[in-house]
Amino acid sequence: MSRDFIQCVGRIVIPGMLLSTSAANGAPAWSLGSGIVHVPPRNADPDNAIYMLVRKLGILRHTVVATKEAVGTQTNRVWVDALPLVATVAGAAAPSLAGASQAFHAAQFCVGDRILGVVKKKAGEIFYLDIGCPALASLNALAFEGASKKNRPDIRLRDVIYAAISQADPDLEIELTCMDEAGKAAGMGILGRHEPGLVGNAGGMNGGVMISCSLELARRLTNTANFPLVEKLGKRFPFEICVGCNGRVWLTARSPRETMLLANAIALADYVVPEVCLQFAEDLY
Repeated sequence: MSRDFIQCVGRIVIPGMLLSTSAANGAPAWSLGSGIVHVPPRNADPDNAIYMLVRKLGILRHTVVATKEAVGTQTNRVWVDALPLVATVAGAAAPSLAGASQAFHAAQFCVGDRILGVVKKKAGEIFYLDIGCPALASLNALAFEGASKKNRPDIRLRDVIYAAISQADPDLEIELTCMDEAGKAAGMGILGRHEPGLVGNAGGMNGGVMISCSLELARRLTNTANFPLVEKLGKRFPFEICVGCNGRVWLTARSPRETMLLANAIALADYVVPEVCLQFAEDLY
């Protein structure tokens, strides 16, 4: 028995749920993303329905986007935003307000996506970062603006680095870079160090905190036109923020108190409606 796809959009779905929707002639094509797969009908379907099977726990998302290849055409994009889970004492799993990292796969990333990674180890000129995937991602010491054999970035273990995906083949190791197409840092590099002029440093304030959030919230934070949470918080406290598409957010403010206030205000947005979250941001002091 299948469920109506439209009624499930924006709601929590679980693995094994079968969703269906009609596909009228001339309707936009469908593109299925992470957490959902297409299921061919066993028999000829007179209603020309499309069946989709949910593969992971999360929130079902749907949007219609313009197709780049053909002008005037659109595509239905469907995916499941995984819910961050943390194990409890009883062995059950429950959503975490600010800290449980999500598990990702290389297929979820595209070249150019910005991510936040933590340095775990070094081998020669290659640093290996935890970005939330089962395997570590690699970052070359020369993949920084101004880096050379004699002038290398001072990368240490447990450093948080804001980088971009340069290779995201599902069958190969994920590779990172801290330069854009023009060879500029563009805000990427080592976070939390106020050491202007040194190779590899992103600049900005000293210190900071990294929190985890849902992928949906990470997208909403960058869409300030529809969700001006960052702008409202910026009017209360001066701060710096880096949002990664791997569900991680880096915050730096003037004091530990302001940093924690901002971190909690952003983490709260995963669990309350936008109106309440924006009002909460205005009431902070």
